[in-house]
This record gives sequence, structure tokens and C-alpha cells, in this order.
Amino acid sequence: MLAAWRNYRGLSQTDLAERVGISLSDQVALEQPGYQFTHQQLALLADALNIQREHLTG
Repeated sequence: MLAAWRNYRGLSQTDLAERVGISLSDQVALEQPGYQFTHQQLALLADALNIQREHLTG
């Protein structure tokens, strides 16, 4: 879901990593199937993508 939202917002992996303040390699890991987000990661990603947290988990 993360990659789909990132693409929908027109962002590259590098763009989103910079917005969230993480490395590109961490961003790539976040987009792997089955990755379990922490609450902090969900909050940062949802903010950066201007979506609700539930959109990334459901």
C-alpha cells in the first residue's frame, strides 16, 4: 500500500525518504510486502503522504 500511495502522490522513494527523514534503504525496506510499521513510522508516513494511517495498514 505504501508504494501505491507514494506513486499516487507522484513521489519517488527518495522524495518520500527525505520527507520522512530516513535513508533510501530504509524506505525500500518499508515498501516490502509484510513489513510491520511502528506507530511512529505510520504517523510520519501518513503525514508525509497526507493520508490517514489506516490507509497504510488496511
